[in-house]
Amino acid sequence: MNITIRHLQGDGMLDALYTLNSYSLHPSPPLQNKEDWLSIVRERQGITCHAVFEDETPVSIAVSTPMTQDIPLRSWGDPGPALQSVQRDMFPKMSPYIHENF
Repeated sequence: MNITIRHLQGDGMLDALYTLNSYSLHPSPPLQNKEDWLSIVRERQGITCHAVFEDETPVSIAVSTPMTQDIPLRSWGDPGPALQSVQRDMFPKMSPYIHENF
């Protein structure tokens, strides 16, 4: 068995990310429609991606996307009521401490 870590870009990144992301972050099967997924992910800019391969099969992936929105979170700024409403919609109710009033 040959284990390597590679920096991925372009279609190689998308192929590895689609499979591993689908299995780790979404109920499966069925997998999300690949064409729909690609139309969303291809628009992202500045993604850094590294993957661990066993022989030629990706088995683990690490991806970072630069923060492109200035969204004040708890202890970061003083969001007004309208922004607090947006934040409540963005985060799941599983983290109730995020939903307290500031």
